[in-house]
This record gives sequence, C-alpha cells and structure tokens, in this order.
Amino acid sequence: MLIRLAFHGLLAGLFSLALIAQTPNEPPSHNADRELAKLLAEKRYLEMGAALERVRTHQTRDYGFYAGVLANRQNRLHESLRRLEPLFGKPATLLTPEQRRVGLRTMADNYFKLFRYGDAAGAYTRLLEELAATASEPERNEVRGSLRLAELLRKAAAQTLHMESAFIVPTQRNAVGLIEAPVEIGGRMERWALDTGANISTLTRSRATRLGLALSSGTAPVAGLGGRRVQCHVAIIPELRIGRAEFHHVATLVIEDQDFYIPEVKFQMEALLGYPVLAALGQISFYADGHFGANPGPGSIDAQGAPLLLEELTPLVAAGTSKGPRLFTFDTGAANTFLTAPYWREHSAEFAGLEVGKLEIGGSGGTQTIPSYTAAHVTLVFGRTPISIDDVPVLTAPRHAGQEPFYGNIGQDAMSKLRNFTLDFRVMRLSVDSSGQR
Repeated sequence: MLIRLAFHGLLAGLFSLALIAQTPNEPPSHNADRELAKLLAEKRYLEMGAALERVRTHQTRDYGFYAGVLANRQNRLHESLRRLEPLFGKPATLLTPEQRRVGLRTMADNYFKLFRYGDAAGAYTRLLEELAATASEPERNEVRGSLRLAELLRKAAAQTLHMESAFIVPTQRNAVGLIEAPVEIGGRMERWALDTGANISTLTRSRATRLGLALSSGTAPVAGLGGRRVQCHVAIIPELRIGRAEFHHVATLVIEDQDFYIPEVKFQMEALLGYPVLAALGQISFYADGHFGANPGPGSIDAQGAPLLLEELTPLVAAGTSKGPRLFTFDTGAANTFLTAPYWREHSAEFAGLEVGKLEIGGSGGTQTIPSYTAAHVTLVFGRTPISIDDVPVLTAPRHAGQEPFYGNIGQDAMSKLRNFTLDFRVMRLSVDSSGQR
C-alpha cells in the first residue's frame, strides 16, 4: 500500500464470464481454483464474486483464500481476517508463493484499516521476506514505504468516532475545484478538502505547527502531487469534529508546504480529509447545492445503486459501459474523469480516424506523457442512471509498468451532473439521485 495523494483534477449486469477449459482428468475443484486465480490476478472482482458463489456449496481447496481476499475488497475486514489468518499459521506449502504475497498484503491492508498498525507492520515485514528473491526493486520499495508508515504509527491509538445523528454541512470549492468542508480542531475552525481518493488525511507542516501537533521524528516516503516521491512525517490529531461527528486519534501525514503547492495555478494546498475519516462516517452524501452530509445509521441496500469495492484504500465503482459493467477508481478529489488503456482497447473502433494526442498525467513514477484520444461524449451507467460526460481523455498506454486493471477514474465532472450522490461504505453501494441529471 504505497500512500497516494490523489489530485488528478489538474491533469487534464456482470461481466460475461470466460470459463477456463478443464484439463482432462483434472478434478473440477482444481479447475475452479485456476479460474479464481486468473480473475484475482486480473482484478476482475465482480466475476470473482460470481465464481465464488457458484462453488460456495462445494468449496474448493483454496476457497477460503479467495473468499478472504474478496471480503477485503468488499470492506468486510473481520471476515477477511477470519479466513486468511489461519492460512498463515499452517505450512507454507499449502499456499503458492503468489497466494502468500497477495494474502499478506491483504492482511496488512485489513490491519491498517482497523488501525492495528503494529499488526500491519508485522504483515508487511513478512511480505518483504516473501518478495526478497523475486520482486523488482520498485515493488520492494513500495512495501518498504508502507512498512515505514505502519511503524511510525505503531504506538498510535485506534481512530474512534462518536456520532449519534446525521448531519449536513455547507461546503465550498477552493481555487482548484476541491470541495472543502468546515472542520474543528482544538477549538479552531478550519476548512479541509474532502478527498475519498486520498489514502490518508494530509496537511502541511505549517498547518500542523499552527494546530500544535507533535510530528514523528522519522519519515516515510509517499507519492505526492504529480507522483513525485517525497518524505513526510506523521501526526495524530487528538480530536477532530465535522458536523455532528467527533473523531479521536486521527492519523495524518504531514507534508512540507512546497510539496503540497500547485504551481500551475499558484495554489497552496493545506489540508485534506482522506479515506479513513470519510469511510468511518458510514454513509456520505455530496449535494449539487454545495452541501455535504453523513448518516451513521445502518445502511440500506439501494437496488438501483452501483457496487462499490476497495483496492486497498482506493474506492472502486462498477459503472456500466456499452461493453458491460467495468470497474473504475472513484475519486472525489479529482476534477476530471479519464479513461485508461483497457477502455481504449475495448472501444478502439470508436476512435478510428481520429487524431491521437498526448496527455500529461501523474503516477507513482512521476509525471509522464501518454498518447491519448479525446472522446467527445462518453456515457457511463451507475445502477440505472446514465451519465453523459464530454471531452473525456482516453489513454492508449498503461500509466505504469504491468497491467492496467481498471477502466478509468471517475471525477467530479461526472458526479456534478447529479443532484446528489451517496457513498455507503457499510453496504458498499454508490447511489445517485433518482431524479437524474441536472
């Protein structure tokens, strides 16, 4: 889990299941396990859920492993640990090396989301041992960064929340279009950006100093704006209030002011609330009239909503395309939607004869220029609600080495078409206003 500070805005039914043929004389359970391994490797989590459901009553040898990984992606953290922890107390030969790597990383993610930072550090340590002989240096560095962050937070108390009733607060947009809400810390009223795409809350050193926060003596590497790796401290906010929600022990990154400055628009970012705080509110809603709300009550499944999943601390949403539902990252801190190489490959005929351009985009390796097209109109369907987006960049190459598993990133330009939308992290659904687009 390399921590990402998401800011893409400055940069301009289920899948049809392809069954794997069964080898003669191979037990059906082995065939199912191979199918599950392929779906997991390609991050095709919707199909993976369908495949697990088919074998639920006659579980395969590796059913518990794949069910544990999927439970993590569906934000059922305790169930994920219940299935995975026993597997790592048994002989290593019962899991393949790849299963061990995925399992350890998944357990570390569960622990981190549950604020069990010491256990997360232990899982990352074991993962580094697994990667020692086979992984590339960038892969090992990513895990080292995650381990370092968990170590810095090892002695921190778990984040807690007290919220007895729902609330709605007014918001405003800052100079770069991010939604800012009123936050109270130590008797001071602040305005913090709300960013579900930020893996952890973040503020500048000068803001942390004004708030009187104690910074860690050590630092951890993170990917900052534009993907450039920077070193940051961590701090714990004793008490933070937003609306009727009162948080205690909020972990935050503390980044140097210059590393949070956006020279393109001469704007100094100062503070944002990331995924761990926003998800803890349970059900969060963004309104077109400029309000933000949260509801602590039990979630209710919206049959018209779109499924939500998590890739570690990054929300994913299943949006319908002309080729069927596909998974996209979902980032309320991004101004613009963009589509990736997998989308382009499926829709390449639509761009025949168009001029290919170039798009600068940030990633874990820094800013890069990628050949791209511009789609004049793209329609994505969330549950039963279609949303049309204009002038969408479509990348034709991956943003990083290896596979590009998701089909794009959903930004504010898509959600601004709606009267409101709600992210329910309890039942893992994205619901949109039934009255449709504004």
